[in-house]
Amino acid sequence: MLFILFFQVGKEDFRKTYWQEGSQGVGEATAQGGKIERTTFWVKRSLEKWNDVLKDSSGQTLRAAILPSVARVSLLNQTANVVEMTPSVVPYQYGHLYSYLGVTLIPRFVWPEKPSMNEANQFYQVAYGLTSEDNLASVSIGVGFLTEAYISLSWPGVIGIMFLLGVFFDFYQNLFFDRSSGILLGSIGVILLPLMLGIEAQMAVYLGGVIQQVLLMFVVFLPALRIRGRKHLALPQPGMVNSHA
Repeated sequence: MLFILFFQVGKEDFRKTYWQEGSQGVGEATAQGGKIERTTFWVKRSLEKWNDVLKDSSGQTLRAAILPSVARVSLLNQTANVVEMTPSVVPYQYGHLYSYLGVTLIPRFVWPEKPSMNEANQFYQVAYGLTSEDNLASVSIGVGFLTEAYISLSWPGVIGIMFLLGVFFDFYQNLFFDRSSGILLGSIGVILLPLMLGIEAQMAVYLGGVIQQVLLMFVVFLPALRIRGRKHLALPQPGMVNSHA
């Protein structure tokens, strides 16, 4: 969170300097400036902005610096818009927005025409008037899995989906952070925590991404898990009697 707060204040100046208006009316990164130059500029501008905050005793500069970050993580306005327009303008979608979860484990090289995990996001953007279809390739806006549950099944969907997510979180905690999990599983759990905090994502992006990352981690660390298991079996178990004694 501190990382986001620090860089958010310099983002607008960074975009004005290194972004230009694209042919489709959407900001696209320009080729000017290398990565080091752009990173240095962003850090410098953020430091200057926060220095101005420290010098301003009125608190106005601090409020202006924090407000964009707070607005960035707030889904209140988007949720209010969804509740107002559903189902009077946009009908309930039922299980349509969760269809990607049924194919998330199929590799794309096996199914080249596999649907995009962003389909639920794209539907939300167009149906609720946030983005035109022409700009979907350049703009991605998530409403969060809680509000998405309302789009799908109204208030019963909110209760049901959040309950199922609670079951998933409990499984995640027991798998990676139980006392018997060990340092390897605990490390994997910590690495995946940033994904778990992305509450603004739609369910297909959120849960599908977590499942894929967990499976990838297990595949990568499978040799280490096997070695750990063999060492555990080779150790003398408590209560065993040495037959050669």
